Amino acid sequence: METVAIRVSWRSWRRLGHSKNQPQRADLMEVIEDRHGLRSTLVASQLPVDLWHDYIGEVTLADAILDRLIHNAHRLPLQGESMRRQVDRSLYNLSKSG
Repeated sequence: METVAIRVSWRSWRRLGHSKNQPQRADLMEVIEDRHGLRSTLVASQLPVDLWHDYIGEVTLADAILDRLIHNAHRLPLQGESMRRQVDRSLYNLSKSG
C-alpha cells in the first residue's frame, strides 16, 4: 500500500474560494483528480458541502471537485460543543480551585 503525504498550508486552502486564487483551485482539482478512483482522500472542513460552490467561486470547477469527492464519500458530520471549549473550562476550574 502506498502512502502519499501532501502538505499544504492551511492558509493556501483557506484562500481557495477567492477569485484571484485560480492556481489554488486548480491545485485542489489536480489532487482530487489524481486520487479519484485510485486512493482514499480525507477532507476535513468546517464549511458545509452545500456552501462549497459559493466558496470555490467557479461553478464548473466546483461541480467537478464535488462530483469526485461526494459520489462515493462517507460523511461524518460532527455535532456538539467544541472540545477546545471543554478543555478551556477544565483549565479555568483548576485555576479557581488553587
